[in-house]
Amino acid sequence: MTSNIFISYSRRETGFVRQLADDLEKAGHSYWLDYRSLVPGHPWNEQIIKGVTEADTIVLVVSKASIESTYVRDEWSRVLGTDKRILLAVFEAVELPDDLKGFPWADFRSNYKRGMTELLSLIAGETLANGPAPESGFKAPPVVWVAFFLSILT
Repeated sequence: MTSNIFISYSRRETGFVRQLADDLEKAGHSYWLDYRSLVPGHPWNEQIIKGVTEADTIVLVVSKASIESTYVRDEWSRVLGTDKRILLAVFEAVELPDDLKGFPWADFRSNYKRGMTELLSLIAGETLANGPAPESGFKAPPVVWVAFFLSILT
């Protein structure tokens, strides 16, 4: 099952989003991404609205910057109450607006590959039993914690 995906994000996460888009494409999904999809000389806002409208799924990259962005808010709020799906790609744990609580999510904070597997499962329609999206806390792989503690001891 392929999906037409609109990727909503803050420019601060461009490197992460570039990899995410490439991996979605490798998995057979088409996507709309501003810097790859906007046509110069045409009103950008109209193109974004068209991208959101034509998408089946909105993947919202969750970060402090994206949640605070009025542009990102306009993108996801445009599809609330429609049949379009909103999936959260948690790049950073932040307090979510009430409108976003309860949406399916994939955790990219400590393991990109696992996060991508979770996101692809969600896109395929699978339900992950992972509770509410993380809104606080730092998640790092064990090797980071080991290195941290060893640095304290030396």
